[in-house]
Amino acid sequence: MEENTIPFVVKLKEYIDQRNSRISEKKALIADLRSQLQSKNAKISELEAEYKQTFDDAVFEKLVQYKKDVDSIQDSINKVSEIISLMGTGKFQYSLSDLQKEIDSYIEKVGLDDLKKSIVEVKEKYLNLLDDYENKLCDIYALRYSINIMDDDVSKEIKDKVINTLNKHSKEYHCTDDMFINSHSYEDIQMRLNRSANNIYL
Repeated sequence: MEENTIPFVVKLKEYIDQRNSRISEKKALIADLRSQLQSKNAKISELEAEYKQTFDDAVFEKLVQYKKDVDSIQDSINKVSEIISLMGTGKFQYSLSDLQKEIDSYIEKVGLDDLKKSIVEVKEKYLNLLDDYENKLCDIYALRYSINIMDDDVSKEIKDKVINTLNKHSKEYHCTDDMFINSHSYEDIQMRLNRSANNIYL
């Protein structure tokens, strides 16, 4: 059984495949019977024409037999057509209690609650990491500021070394685009998820 379905669906598909296969067989049989019927009717026309010319009793007996064959074939066509009509709409039976258990089990195995918790945890971790990043930038700024306010107590050489060293890391201070979720891609995500949820029972 496929993981993304339930036994009911598998058995229903088997039932439908079997029904469609039987219908195809019966339709093929009807096509063959109609071909036989056409052939027999053509032969009847020939025999009727021949008898009108010869008045031969043997020809007439053949004619009677062919007409009986035609009636028999037509009866078979009617019977098979009725069978196809009965199979046109399926009547698949299944235990309702088993079906409910299968759906309950399927929903449980999908693990939506666990996914929700994971999403919330990752979201919180993501926001916390951005906060941490901002706090580290503030710490570096505080370092720079604390040195600036003591500007009068350090030599120009030391001051230049601090500025140059901090500036050397300037690329590390700036955020990169791939750190953030594209708002355009995710602005309607809650609406899309809720629409998918509503589609299940609407």
